[in-house]
Amino acid sequence: IAAVGHDIDHPGLSNQFLVKARDPSAIMYSDASVNEYHHSAHMFSITLASQYNIFANLTSEEYDEMRRIIIKLILATDMGKHFEMLSKFKTKIQSSGFRNLDTQENRLMVLEIALKCGDLNNPSRCQEIAVQWAHCIMEEFYRQGDKEKELGFPISNFMDRHNSNVAKCQVGFIDLLVAPLY
Repeated sequence: IAAVGHDIDHPGLSNQFLVKARDPSAIMYSDASVNEYHHSAHMFSITLASQYNIFANLTSEEYDEMRRIIIKLILATDMGKHFEMLSKFKTKIQSSGFRNLDTQENRLMVLEIALKCGDLNNPSRCQEIAVQWAHCIMEEFYRQGDKEKELGFPISNFMDRHNSNVAKCQVGFIDLLVAPLY
């Protein structure tokens, strides 16, 4: 469920942009994991409608626990926390405290990393599909860069449509963000 809802109703703008632009969503979520809190809230608001209530047969306690876990998983996709989460995961793996999945903390950490792997999986697709999606994400970045320019903000890295190289961006994405997950 977290994988399905982790990017629902995404505005195509980064958390940093939303905060800098003082977007109402940034105000609503107090500048913290703005997109991720929105995805979670939007997904759960949809499931409250009776025709979509996939949680109707859960007890109140089961629902509360499931909701807590799903929210935590969606929040794990905040790229602003990527390196911190990856560091904690690697430290945990290297310590003797991560021999098995006997604790809820360990199981949740594995689920968070699995969701991150799914979220950043584009380079694992066949080349034709990966290239198409890379161009789609770059166009999303360029639209944000256009808005930044329009608002007089500095244009974020990789988001200037007139000064960007898709191939170099993808290599950087793989080397910096994707490969360390594996």
